[in-house]
Amino acid sequence: MLKLKGLHLTFNADTPNENRALQGVDLEIPEGQFLIVIGTNGSGKSTLQNVISGALLPDEGQIILDGADLTKWSEHRRARHIGRVFQNPFSGTAPSMSIEENLALAARRGMSRGLSWALSPRIRRDIRDRIASLNMGLEGRLDIPIGSLSGGQRQALTLLMATWRTPKLLLLDEHTAALDPKSAEKIIRLTSDIVESKKLTTLMVTHSMPQAAALGQRLVMIHRGRIVRDISGEEKRRLRPEDLIRIFEEIRLIERLDESAAQMLRENYL
Repeated sequence: MLKLKGLHLTFNADTPNENRALQGVDLEIPEGQFLIVIGTNGSGKSTLQNVISGALLPDEGQIILDGADLTKWSEHRRARHIGRVFQNPFSGTAPSMSIEENLALAARRGMSRGLSWALSPRIRRDIRDRIASLNMGLEGRLDIPIGSLSGGQRQALTLLMATWRTPKLLLLDEHTAALDPKSAEKIIRLTSDIVESKKLTTLMVTHSMPQAAALGQRLVMIHRGRIVRDISGEEKRRLRPEDLIRIFEEIRLIERLDESAAQMLRENYL
């Protein structure tokens, strides 16, 4: 289980460029739940993932994973328990190293690393079998540099690497946004299969309304660093992309009304 308690993070505090990226985020994700996070640009979605992963440290609040307080842990230390796949298909891998070498490193995440030992016959067989399960024909090309692959192929392998040792938490940061529609569809199917088969606690950020509506058991919407909607159960199962678009439009309307009211006050009283 992941527990976030009162997370606050402000960039450029006390300056004209101050940005309150997170404003008291409280969230619990039960073990095995697939949670979708949506929000407009700058709403705090990616900042939230960066704080959870340790790439950023919060100004206030706690991050607790399976009872352990990770708040002050380094990103490297958290990586033993948290798998992450980024938007850029070329992040999270060593492009000049072979497919086999990259997967071997993933297989030994959190353990002492030495490629000569990591690439044992058993590990090689395991790598070949797991890559064959992707149905991309890569099991016979394990010695080629991973950087020579297409974005979709590389993202599939990155997802395989992030979940190789069954992390306590999987973070997916718009991991299909940079792919063409056909590749994105394949990665989403692979994502669903892996999350379901391994029963992974997963937090997925997406801009895709069809993905947000179709995937996961729960959805939260973040706006200006706060959670403004939390949808689960039957409401989530019935959710359609147009429902999410309507919610976004309602939020924008409220903001426009707020701005109009503020302008009226300025005109009448200043």
